[in-house]
Amino acid sequence: MKSNMQLPPPLITVRRSAGKARRYTADGQKLPAAHRLLDIVGGPKTHALMAWARRDALCALRAEMVSALDGGRAASRELLEEALILAERRPVRTRRRRTASEAAMLREKLNAVLRAKRLRRIASGVHGASLRCGFAGTIDAVAVSGRGKFCVIVCRRGEARPEYALEAAALARAFAETYGMKPARVFVALESKAGADMLRPVARRAAWRGFASALALSKNISARVWEKGK
Repeated sequence: MKSNMQLPPPLITVRRSAGKARRYTADGQKLPAAHRLLDIVGGPKTHALMAWARRDALCALRAEMVSALDGGRAASRELLEEALILAERRPVRTRRRRTASEAAMLREKLNAVLRAKRLRRIASGVHGASLRCGFAGTIDAVAVSGRGKFCVIVCRRGEARPEYALEAAALARAFAETYGMKPARVFVALESKAGADMLRPVARRAAWRGFASALALSKNISARVWEKGK
């Protein structure tokens, strides 16, 4: 394995703003984060379409329960109405941020998994941007194989979710534009209770098509959809 492999100089200067909100600037152009674009199709934080579907389902459920109450098949209209209101207002749960010690432990466990795959991490927290498509993001780890091929790794928690693969494919595209080379493979490292113990390879072409669809949907929803005039 080549021990002196390093990332080449970036072709695009990508900066991320400080603070919790991830905002990127690439060669002076402001770009949204890739994971924010995926919120439109049920990302882990806002669940835009899923929240809409939940409201629609709750409305149908309310109508069904009211019909049942009118037929004498339930005990308390007021109690059920209150439960429905509380369910509708309940926010989408988000995961807490990792502590510094948890992040360090995760890095060590991920390194062990990479060594088992004959991969060596050479960089962490690598920013990338696609000026062509209009997004940016941060790659959790870049590793190199024994043949000197670069691999992009995105670390996420819990079970495998489709949007994780979509985001990883998008970040691989951003890496290719920023550094002028396509990564050989793309992985999602899943953190379970035992740590980052599984690398899931991403079907890059299929995942990219999914991300491109979410990107187009996000742009069309945010665009002007009303005609001018009365």
